Amino acid sequence: MPKFIPLSTLKDTTFICDMCQQIKEPIFVTRNGYTELVIMSSDFFNEHMRYRDATGNVDYSKEYIGVPYSFPVKTLKLTSEVSLRCSKADAPISIIKNGYEVMVIMSQEHYTKRINDLFHM
Repeated sequence: MPKFIPLSTLKDTTFICDMCQQIKEPIFVTRNGYTELVIMSSDFFNEHMRYRDATGNVDYSKEYIGVPYSFPVKTLKLTSEVSLRCSKADAPISIIKNGYEVMVIMSQEHYTKRINDLFHM
């Protein structure tokens, strides 16, 4: 069952990090009842959301190496800034904690496009 949380929940970064690791699927972040962002663990993103070729390897003609944009986990507390960055980014954004990628966040539009691309290949 999909998990939905309000945008304000992003301010509790420890809770969000723990939730992403425990749930192991995308979490939909809402604003005024509408999905605005999608956040997931980096492990989930790397395993399920990467473009792959017929042999199962990452398809570098469609996929970037790593996640091209990133910001520290404490930036999640600035919910308006996070929302703006995600809406302007044409790619997922990596969230870094203690020097390691722990989560990936993207706009709902980018998530939908990626899902459509993955299932219509």
